[in-house]
Amino acid sequence: MYRVLVRKHKATDAIVRPPFEFIRHRGKLKIKNGTSDKIHVTVPDGVFDGKKTAKSAKKAKGKAGAIPVDPGKKLQLIVRSNAEDGAYSFQIFCDETQSYAQANSDPEFIVE
Repeated sequence: MYRVLVRKHKATDAIVRPPFEFIRHRGKLKIKNGTSDKIHVTVPDGVFDGKKTAKSAKKAKGKAGAIPVDPGKKLQLIVRSNAEDGAYSFQIFCDETQSYAQANSDPEFIVE
């Protein structure tokens, strides 16, 4: 399981901790919104269980393909059993800072 905390770092910055992690097939990616406003998570197609991801993405307003997460809430996605092995980056836009959260670079997960 890969647990991510998104939080405000400075007035104009948001960060993701930890910056990357390995996830096994059928493993979970959990993202907790530690900011005081909504975040929007964009993940690559074909990696996560499509039912939950597609349902959540439909709720997104103004951010195409992004899954909204309210302040203090968590998003949990499950890696598909047939997802290709490899490194995947994902993006998290933070309404509080009006910027994308950063790690060492864009946050990423590695399916193995």
